[in-house]
Amino acid sequence: VFVMPAADHPVPRHPGRILLEDYLIPMRLSQYDAAKRLYAPESTVNGVVAGTEKLTWSLAKRMSAVFGKTPKFWMESQRAWDKWRLEQAGDLPAV
Repeated sequence: VFVMPAADHPVPRHPGRILLEDYLIPMRLSQYDAAKRLYAPESTVNGVVAGTEKLTWSLAKRMSAVFGKTPKFWMESQRAWDKWRLEQAGDLPAV
């Protein structure tokens, strides 16, 4: 889930990037195909992959059923990404 940048600070991968790089590309699935398997609007899957839409618990549960990992894994990846972005913006003190 993490990528190490030069400064040795872990940067979490966005859940959409995980979905794209670890599942869609290796499985040769389009975002349209993923949306059909997830019973989700294509625009929702596009938004998650693009990083413009956050995961919901409902979508995380469906992603778990279709692609593996647990719903908690998917939601934690979203939480880690959100926290990192807030820290970068200076809106959250680093812990």
